[in-house]
Amino acid sequence: MGDAGIGKTRLRREFVAWVNTTCPDVHVLSARCYTHTHSTPYHVVAELVRTLFHLDSVERDDRATLAALQRQLAVLDPAADALEQRYRLGSLAAVLGLRLPDNPLDALGTRAAA
Repeated sequence: MGDAGIGKTRLRREFVAWVNTTCPDVHVLSARCYTHTHSTPYHVVAELVRTLFHLDSVERDDRATLAALQRQLAVLDPAADALEQRYRLGSLAAVLGLRLPDNPLDALGTRAAA
């Protein structure tokens, strides 16, 4: 945060260049905060997830995005069983504002508090 023109963008750009040069195995994620999204829950987290999973290159169709995300989750942890993968997909879908049919997380909200 800071006033316009004080060098925030340049500092970020130089830092990312330095990390890429000195630590080539590190994957740098970045997201932007906009005043019009300040009240959108998890907006920055959603931006980071989209960057991490390369979802910006996928059409903004929910089914295509969910399919791409599901493939990449399977690659990250091939040992996870189908139910665990579905919970992970449901969690990320919620952050991204996507509707996942038969989301196992939906059932969690219907339990009565003890």
